[in-house]
Amino acid sequence: MSGIAQEDWHQTPSVVREFVCEQQQRLARLEKRLEQLEAQLTQNSTNSSKPPSSDNPYQKPKPGAQPGAASPGPQQAKGKAGGKQGHPGHGPQLVPPTAEKHIQPGPCRCGSTDFTDLGVYHTHQQIELPEIQMGVTHLLLHASRCQACGTTSKGHLSPEVRSGYGPRWSALIAELVGMYGTSRTTVQTFCASVLHVPIRLGAIQKVLARASAAIAPHYEAIGQQAREAELNHLDETPWYQGGQLQLQWLWVMANPRVAFFLIHKHRSKEAFQELMGGGGWAFWSVMVMWGIASGWGYAKPAWPIGFGGPKG
Repeated sequence: MSGIAQEDWHQTPSVVREFVCEQQQRLARLEKRLEQLEAQLTQNSTNSSKPPSSDNPYQKPKPGAQPGAASPGPQQAKGKAGGKQGHPGHGPQLVPPTAEKHIQPGPCRCGSTDFTDLGVYHTHQQIELPEIQMGVTHLLLHASRCQACGTTSKGHLSPEVRSGYGPRWSALIAELVGMYGTSRTTVQTFCASVLHVPIRLGAIQKVLARASAAIAPHYEAIGQQAREAELNHLDETPWYQGGQLQLQWLWVMANPRVAFFLIHKHRSKEAFQELMGGGGWAFWSVMVMWGIASGWGYAKPAWPIGFGGPKG
């Protein structure tokens, strides 16, 4: 017995020795169980098979992480990056060329330069950005005086050019900010260093506002199609955005035809109703299926999963 002299152990009554052995075995089982429970407490979607929706939404990701992304777990497999030994290689995907250059072999080792062409044996692809030349048009507004009455008339800008930024450049700015989460300051630096065009932060915000207004009707149309479907699947998950990675909630309503997304600051009945667009909807089984809420007062529909159209 560890910690007890052998002589003392043999002098201990047998009943006491049996009891001590039983307690040591029980202690070993409890220690093993404690290790298992502690391991479960550290599990998340990055180091186990648990889904991302099971992660603690109030545990903010590390600064710099993408919206909705979880931090790397400590139990992730470590190893050299890249393909492992025996993995079939994948070269770069060839894209249609804008130019071709044939490279002939140099002189043979014997010194001869008389060859019979055997054709191309390999295609090496070099990709380069063309020099970016921004299209800048100065619209010169003229003022003219009528020779008949002396009234001064002025030229006016058409609505499509009043912003000063064309649709392709506006779409690029909206893509960088809206799709990739790039900050306004970074977009400003990109425009100055890569496109060689200065732009104010306020102008960037105005471009984003116009882009949002342009896609708003399409967004609402997708939402309407989703709400009119006979069957939809609903879910929500934590979504971190903003410079301080503020906790928001990404809601989704999807069917085989469309998927409608909504970012809301709450995981509540208010957000649920906004996703649904209001009205007397019947969602009892959907809420039970995803555990959103059970006491929001919606009637139980006649079908087991999903929901139907508005009920009056």
